[in-house]
Amino acid sequence: MSKRNNQLLLNDIIEAVNNIEEYLKGVSEDEFYSDKKTKMPLCETLKLLEKPATK
Repeated sequence: MSKRNNQLLLNDIIEAVNNIEEYLKGVSEDEFYSDKKTKMPLCETLKLLEKPATK
């Protein structure tokens, strides 16, 4: 894989982690586990992370 492709994958991972931080800002652990509207975007973002992280 080229260095550019690696950088793009890393950028995707960083963006996803930043999104997760935004989703969880101000959310307690109890709120997270009891609120599907909070959990679903986070789970979808984690799924998106799987592909670039395994390359």
